[in-house]
Amino acid sequence: MHILEQRFLRGPNVHADSPCLLSVLALDELYGIQTRQIIGFNDALLALLPSLHRQLVPTGQRGGFALRLKEGTLAGRVVEQVTLELQTLAGVPASYGRTRPVTGQPGLVRIVCEYRLESLAQPAFVLAIDIVDALAHGEAFNLAPRLDELKAIVARHAIGSSAAAVVAAADERGVPYQRISEDSNLFQLGWGVKQKRLQARTASDEQESNALPAPADVLPGGGGAMDAGVAILDSLMGGSDGRIPLIAVTGTNGKTTTSLLIAHAARLAGRSAGVATTHGVYINGKAVAVGDCTGYWSARTVLASPDVDFAVLETARGGILKRGLAFDRCDVAVVLNVAEDHLGLDGVDAIDDLAQVKAIVAESASRAAVLNAEDALCVAMVRRLKPATEVLFFSMNADNPVLIKHLDGGGRGAYMQDNAIVIADGARQIELLRVESMPIAFGGLARFNIANALAAAASLMAAGFSHLQIVAGLSTFVSDGRTNPLRTNVFDIRGVTVIVHYAHNAAAYAATADMARAMLPRHLVGIVTAPGDRRDEDLLQIGRVCGERFDELVVYESQSRGRPVGDAVDLILEGAEEVVGISDTLHREIDVDDAIRLGLSLCAPGDVLVFACGSSLKVFIEAIRTMDPESADRIASQTA
Repeated sequence: MHILEQRFLRGPNVHADSPCLLSVLALDELYGIQTRQIIGFNDALLALLPSLHRQLVPTGQRGGFALRLKEGTLAGRVVEQVTLELQTLAGVPASYGRTRPVTGQPGLVRIVCEYRLESLAQPAFVLAIDIVDALAHGEAFNLAPRLDELKAIVARHAIGSSAAAVVAAADERGVPYQRISEDSNLFQLGWGVKQKRLQARTASDEQESNALPAPADVLPGGGGAMDAGVAILDSLMGGSDGRIPLIAVTGTNGKTTTSLLIAHAARLAGRSAGVATTHGVYINGKAVAVGDCTGYWSARTVLASPDVDFAVLETARGGILKRGLAFDRCDVAVVLNVAEDHLGLDGVDAIDDLAQVKAIVAESASRAAVLNAEDALCVAMVRRLKPATEVLFFSMNADNPVLIKHLDGGGRGAYMQDNAIVIADGARQIELLRVESMPIAFGGLARFNIANALAAAASLMAAGFSHLQIVAGLSTFVSDGRTNPLRTNVFDIRGVTVIVHYAHNAAAYAATADMARAMLPRHLVGIVTAPGDRRDEDLLQIGRVCGERFDELVVYESQSRGRPVGDAVDLILEGAEEVVGISDTLHREIDVDDAIRLGLSLCAPGDVLVFACGSSLKVFIEAIRTMDPESADRIASQTA
C-alpha cells in the first residue's frame, strides 16, 4: 500500500464537524482482499493491538471492530481503525473514521480519520499502513519503539494542563480558538478586534518544571485546574465570547461580487470590514494579499487581523475540500446557487455532491441562512440548518412559490418586483431602491448582479443593518477594474463595447451572453475558454451554450491542467458545432493574445465583445496595445 495524497481538514468539512486527516491510499495487492482471507492476519493484529477489541464500529452496526475483522473487512478500513487506535494509545483519543472507494479508480480508497493533534495524525497513519502491510504478508511487527515515537510527538506538541484547561473553558463558553501553528504554543482566542493571545507550555515542559505552582495554587479560592482555566479565561475575555460578526458566502457563481458588496455596505455603515475573495484579502478597503484568497488560510488572515470588527468570507468549493472551513460557525451564511462546475474533482462527481459541499457553509450558520428560492438544491438545504437558524430566501421572481409560501408564513427575504429591490421584513414589504439605481445592475441588463444584490440585501438585513445602510451600499458599489476586477468590467474601444468577465462554466456563460445580447449589439462576439480539468461533457456544454448565444466565437486555451494543449479548446468548439454546424464563425486560437486581437478584429462600432478572462486585466490590456495603444493606456488608467 502507498499514499497518493493527504490533506488536513482543519475545520468543519464534508466528512465531520471535527478536524480530520484525509488520505487517498492505493491498496495495491490488498485490493479486494477481505481480512478473513488472509491467514493469521486477524489474530496477529488483535495480539498486537488488543485494545481493538473495544474499538466500536459506527453507530447502528453491531459488535466491535474485532468482530468485523473476523467477519471480514477490507484493508482500507483496517488502516482507518488502526490509525484511530494508535492516536488513542499515544494519549490523544480519536474515534471517528470513514473509508470509501474513489469513484472510477479501482484499488484506491479515500480514508478520513479524526484527529486532535495534527502533528500526531500523519505519523499514526503511516504506522498503521506499516502494521497492516507487515501482518498481511505474514511478517512480525515490533510496535513498542514506533509507539514510543508517537508518544514522544505528543509530549513535544500537546499543551500542558494549565493551557489545556483554559482552552477547554473557551470551548465550553463558545469562544473560538486556534493554535497559531503546530510548532507554536501560542493560541488565538476570539477573532478580529476581540481576540486575545494565550501563551501555552507543552506537557513535557510542565513535567520538567517543578518550580511553577499549579493554577489552583496561584488563584485565590482554589477549586482545581478547571476552575482556575475559567478564571484565566475570564481575565482574558471578560464576558465576551470573542466573536465578531461573520458572513460567509458560497455558491457556484457570484461569490466575489456579493462578498465585496456586503463588505462595501458594512464599511459605509462604519464597520472595519475584512473580506477575503478570489482576488485577495482586503482589510478596511486596503489589499493585504493578492490572488485567490477563498480558502482556509486567507479566512484565518481576516479573522486574525486585530483591526477587523466585521468579516465577510468568500468560501469556495476548493477551500472547503482542501482544508475545511476556517471557522466553527458564522452568523450569516449565503448560498447563491449550485450549478455544474468542478465536477469529477476531489470526490465531487455529481451536482448533488457539489450541493453537499456548499451546504457545509449553510450548516455553519448560527443566526441566519440566505438561500436562493429559485434553486432547488439551495432550497433543500433548509432541512440541514440548525434548529434556531432563521431562513431568508431571495428571488428574482416575486411570484416564486417557495418565496411566497415563506413570506406568507412570516418569513423574511428579498426579491425583485417591477424593477425594484424589495425586502420583506416580517409583515412589511419595503421597496429599497430601483434596479437602475444600482451601478452593478448596468441599467437592469446584468440580471445576475441583481440576484447578487438581493442576496447581499437579505444577508445585511439578517446581520442587523438598517434599510438606509443597505440602500447606501447597493446604490454606491461599482463593479469595475479597480473595485472588482474581471467581474462585469465594461470598456469602450472605439465604439465597440467590451465586457471582461470571469465566466468559467455553462451557467456563467449563459448569464454573461444574455446580458451582452440585452445591449442590442449589431454583432455579438465571444472570446471564451475553460480550464482543462473540467469534464468532457462540461466543456461540450460550454460550447453549446456559447454557440447558441454568440454570433461569432473565438476559443482559446487558458489552463490545460493535465490535458494536451488544445484539447479543451477542441471540445468547446465541438459543442458549438453541435448547435451551429461547421461554420466559419467558429475560430480556434490557442494563444490568448492572438485570440483577443482576433476577436477585436471581428468587431465594428456598435458591436459587443465578451472576453472571458481567467487571469488578469493586464492580459487584455497588453494584448490590445499593439492594435490600439490609446485604448490600452486609457483602460490601464481606469484599472490602476
